Order: sequence, then structure tokens, then C-alpha cells
Amino acid sequence: MNRDLLSKLDAKDKELQRLKVDISSSTDSSHAHVVELAKKNRTLTVLVEKEKTKTAKLSVDLMLAKKELQHAEGEMLKLQASATAVPVPGAAQQPPSLATAQQEKEKERDRLGLEAVAKDFRDKLAMANAKQNDQRNQIHALKQECKALKRALTKEVGEDVPITKILEDQASGGWRGRAEQITFLKASSV
Repeated sequence: MNRDLLSKLDAKDKELQRLKVDISSSTDSSHAHVVELAKKNRTLTVLVEKEKTKTAKLSVDLMLAKKELQHAEGEMLKLQASATAVPVPGAAQQPPSLATAQQEKEKERDRLGLEAVAKDFRDKLAMANAKQNDQRNQIHALKQECKALKRALTKEVGEDVPITKILEDQASGGWRGRAEQITFLKASSV
């Protein structure tokens, strides 16, 4: 009778040791998974903020390019208006002198130069708009990924646990995930 009890006691002790090992291994894996998700979430949040900063800078650059383009177009219109000045009726037509011809050539060169500058600014504006759209798309994709990671983390740890608490507690080693708590409760009920 005593031998049977001792053998049963030994079997229960071995089973208890095995369950303790299982609990510690499942605790470590769930804890590592939560920490990994939290780190990835933090990294994605940093990337989103970087992209927002880039987008803001590009917006400022875009506004400056638009102002420069408007200024160049205004200068071009002024030159065109002065180049195509309408002669006053009744005024005596004077033959164009050499100096007037030289001034006309300079105005034409200025007009062509301003047109080239305006075209250059239009190209820069188009590139800045395209880059800004790309940045917006990247920010949107990162936000979506961040939301998905938060949902996964919430499913892992439970809805009633704030993510900031997990990050604070995991540094001190006092945090326990739902899987770890369930395993602990099962073991303690046996």
C-alpha cells in the first residue's frame, strides 16, 4: 500500500516538474512575442513621424516653388507686355535705331530665359507634388500596419490592458500575458 502511494507520489512529482517546465517555456515565448510586437509598433510609430516630418518639409518646399513660379510668370508677363507695346495712333513712326534693336534683342533673351526658368519651376513643382504624394502613401501604409500591430497586440494581451502599461511592466519583468496567466491558473488548480 505504501509503495503504491509512494510510486503515485513520485509520478505526480514528475508530472508537476514537467508542467512547471511547460509553464516557464510558454511564458517566455508569449512574453517574447508581446515584446517583439511592442518593439515593432514603436519602430513603425517612429517611421510614421519621420514621414510626417518629410511631408511637412516637402509642403513648405512646394509652396516656395509655387511662389517662385508665380514671380517668374509675372516677370515674363511684364516683359511680354513691354515687348509688344502698342504704338500710339498719330505718333510719328521713327525707324528703329540700332540701340532700340539691341534693347529688343535683350528683352527677347530675357523673355526666353524667364520662360526656361518658369519651365524649370513647373518641372520642380511636378516632382515635388509626386514626391509628396508618395510620402502620403507611405504614411498611410505605415499607419495601417501600425493599427494592425496594435490589434494583434491587443488580441495577445487582452483589450483591458493598455499598451503603455505593457511596455512599462515588461522592462521590470512584472508583466504577465493572458496565456501565461491561464497556464498558471491551470497549474494551480491541479
